[in-house]
Amino acid sequence: MDRTACNLVVAVDFDRARHSEMEALAAWSDEALADAATDLGRPVVDRMAATWMLAGTKRFPNLNAPSWNDRPRGRLMSLMVRAGMPLVLCYLADRAAIRGGGCMHASLLPMWQMIQADEDQLRFVPGDLPDDPGLGQILSCSYDMHTRPGQAAIKRLMSVPVVANALAKVSSADRNGSLFEAVFAVEGGKLARRGLLPSSTPWRTGSTTWSWPIAASVQLKSAGPC
Repeated sequence: MDRTACNLVVAVDFDRARHSEMEALAAWSDEALADAATDLGRPVVDRMAATWMLAGTKRFPNLNAPSWNDRPRGRLMSLMVRAGMPLVLCYLADRAAIRGGGCMHASLLPMWQMIQADEDQLRFVPGDLPDDPGLGQILSCSYDMHTRPGQAAIKRLMSVPVVANALAKVSSADRNGSLFEAVFAVEGGKLARRGLLPSSTPWRTGSTTWSWPIAASVQLKSAGPC
């Protein structure tokens, strides 16, 4: 589903107005979080927040999620099964949690709820793939901010004058993270064919609005090879 899984994380984690709310949610009981995560009367971003807190943000963190919220992984997995998620999605969530260690698997429950709500409006459209498989002399797929080789590849962009000039406006402590986020925003999630749902569109466009003020200057988005 395009970048919806990532966009839901961004909608919760990068919206500064939700930081105090996350702290409060993290103190809820498992039962209360499970009820909130499956209450289809709540906005999807609220359900995403509850699902992520139930997963445990100590083990599955991001930038601003509470680091003290430690819960067994199995509680969210059990909720996914009770919610009727297909076994293949439960399997993907389980593998992502074990092998990746990131928080993206928590998005699968609210994504499944979105698919159920808009199933008759699901459509697939051609994606916008780059003409050139590389950025400079490095393959685009190498630019992954979540891997050591990817971070090393991204850092090479700092030698490009237009990128260096844009980064000069960012504090030295934030330059690596700013560049990683900029490359991800421009290059990440490009698919030959992507699924679209009406309910996923706001998160596809809104996530950039939330992430740029935290990540970097928006000027990086049009800077040279980025």
